[in-house]
Amino acid sequence: MENKSEKEDIPPSDETKIAVPHDHRKAIAQRKRKKKKNGHGCVLTPAKENPNLLAKRRLDFLIQNNYQDLPYVEKWLKQDFLPQIRADINFYSILNHKQLKKEMTESYSIYRQVKKLIKQIGDQTSKKEIVLFDVCSGKGFSSILLSFRFPNARIHMIDSCKVMNVSHLKSMPNVTLDIADIFAPSFEGWVKERCEGKLGIFLGTHLCGNLSERFITVFRSVPDLRGMILAPCCLSGKMNGLVDGARRLKVDPYKYWCLYLHLMLGSGVRKDLSHDDNILSDKNCVILASKYNDGEE
Repeated sequence: MENKSEKEDIPPSDETKIAVPHDHRKAIAQRKRKKKKNGHGCVLTPAKENPNLLAKRRLDFLIQNNYQDLPYVEKWLKQDFLPQIRADINFYSILNHKQLKKEMTESYSIYRQVKKLIKQIGDQTSKKEIVLFDVCSGKGFSSILLSFRFPNARIHMIDSCKVMNVSHLKSMPNVTLDIADIFAPSFEGWVKERCEGKLGIFLGTHLCGNLSERFITVFRSVPDLRGMILAPCCLSGKMNGLVDGARRLKVDPYKYWCLYLHLMLGSGVRKDLSHDDNILSDKNCVILASKYNDGEE
């Protein structure tokens, strides 16, 4: 049940490239190959040793400003657990994230949709343990908020990146990071095993290309995944048919893509497609779906 208490590396110029010694270029090339090998371009950022908890972080600058024009940031900053994590050394890095505002808006949108979905599913939620799967979670901003708002739920952060600073998980006993390939044939079985007899909810924030299609396929195939929330990202460049279809109809490719995914859910589910303009991204479609109970459809 819910707890009711409520950027980037700059590519060198041609002149800079000429000035870099040969051995340095080799080292840079090796780092790039390692980055590509790890997947998602994830690079281990070690937890800072003995950080000064009094030093200002991006969170503190957000607190100092008035964000009434960003309702989800304002909501995040009013969370009753915020002083607790601000004083926790394990949250030092994530509260200094470069994209903190954007991550706050995305995660609060997911939280609102989870509340809506649980209400939609109905009485089952009071009888079964809730299991939330945060697919392609990254460092898990959604999981942080959901961990405190639903302290009795079990939360699985799922990502293929093996090298991330997730020291904040030490302070969230109901959250685990599971390294997994969602395209692996065994993935459905892995999800089924963890939510069997429970109330499973699938969450996906800004999943690119065929990740979104795979997300829906897994949701449809696991009976105890009773609900899903998907915020799709862009189409893959390989999806020429969808891109061409949007061009022929003279519609926005992203909206066409979201409608395609919405229709992919098929029958047997309640489904809703909407825009959330409070997300700090132009990719702000949200697809909400829940499976009917036996005899309900």
